[in-house]
Amino acid sequence: MQIKRPTPRLRRLPAEMPALRFMNDMKLKSVIFPLLFVLIFAFSNRAQEIAFDPDVPNLKKINDFLYRGGKPTAEGMLKLARMGVKTVINLRNDGSDRDEEAEWAKKANLNFFTVPLNIWFRPKDSQMKKILAIIEAAANQPVYVHCRLGADRSGMVVAVYRITHDGWTAKEANDEAKANGLGKWQIRMRDYINDVYRDFRKK
Repeated sequence: MQIKRPTPRLRRLPAEMPALRFMNDMKLKSVIFPLLFVLIFAFSNRAQEIAFDPDVPNLKKINDFLYRGGKPTAEGMLKLARMGVKTVINLRNDGSDRDEEAEWAKKANLNFFTVPLNIWFRPKDSQMKKILAIIEAAANQPVYVHCRLGADRSGMVVAVYRITHDGWTAKEANDEAKANGLGKWQIRMRDYINDVYRDFRKK
C-alpha cells in the first residue's frame, strides 16, 4: 500500500513578499518606461503622412518648421498658405512652368525660391547650403520643399536636414527617404547623404 504524501507548500514570508513584489515592480517599470519613451520619441520624430490631396501631392510634415512633397497646383499654393506655410522651395530643374509657379506663390502671399537640382546627379554643396539656409531662417518658416513628385530630390534634401539638424545617422536618413519614395536607382543621392553624414561627424 502506497501512502500518498501531500505536496509540500512553500512557506510565504509575509514580511518579505510585499517588499520583493515592490522590487520586481520597480525593476519592470525601470525597463518599460524608458523603452516607451524611446518608441514614442522615435515615432513622433518621423515624417507624418497627411491626407492625400492632388493639389499638394505626397505631402508630409517633417516637423513644425518643414514640410515636403510634390509640385503644388495654384490651388495647392493657397492650401499651403492656409496651413500656415510661409515659404516654398522649388527643387525642379525640369519643366517650363517655374515662372507660373512663382506667380501662384505670389498670389498666395508665399515666399518663393528656386534651387534647381538635377534628378540624376549629386547636388553641389553650395546648392545644399543655400537650401538649408532658407529652411533654417526663422523668417521663412514653416517651409514647403518640393520636387516634381515629392520623392527623390525632396527626399535627399530632407535626409541631409535630418543629419545636420536632427542628428540622425546616414542609415536613419536613408531609410526614411527610401520609405517616402527615394528610388533604388538614386545611388548618387544616397552616396551624397552618406558623405554629408561622414563630413558632419568630423566637425
